[in-house]
Amino acid sequence: MTLRNKEILILTSCSAKKRKSTKRMKAIDLYNGDLFNLAKKFVKRNNFAFRIISAKYGLISPDEEIEYYNKKIENNEDIQKLQELVNPKLNKLLNNYDKILLIMGEDYKKILDPLKNDKFIYFFDKRGLGGYLSLMTHLLKLEEKTLYKLIFENKIITIETLKNLSNN
Repeated sequence: MTLRNKEILILTSCSAKKRKSTKRMKAIDLYNGDLFNLAKKFVKRNNFAFRIISAKYGLISPDEEIEYYNKKIENNEDIQKLQELVNPKLNKLLNNYDKILLIMGEDYKKILDPLKNDKFIYFFDKRGLGGYLSLMTHLLKLEEKTLYKLIFENKIITIETLKNLSNN
């Protein structure tokens, strides 16, 4: 089996920045943060599967219609509640994917702690949101073969990982 035939899921968090609306809309259209938009572009460019962890709704598909809300993870109790919403649904999907790329902040990653396994690939940048945006911008420029090599040979993807890749 070639790497291109491997199934990859992009799992990202919702964004604080949303389009305001009194009507329900697809999650993919509601969320409008910079990192979310880059993740959406990354998914579309590479034809990857896509799911979102919403601070209000839990694990949702991009086409799921939801209402505007203003909720964020504030404490460990919120993380625990989201674990109860997200992890049973995600656990049912795990066997469908060879790799799951996590494009999200640290609080959202904590939601997934009970499910951690070798399929999970963590994006990490100590610079915070600006670093994640830079990392995603670099990933969008990679050729398909290089991207798949990166995904299947690393557990954590950082800007340093990308620099090392380009030096090889």
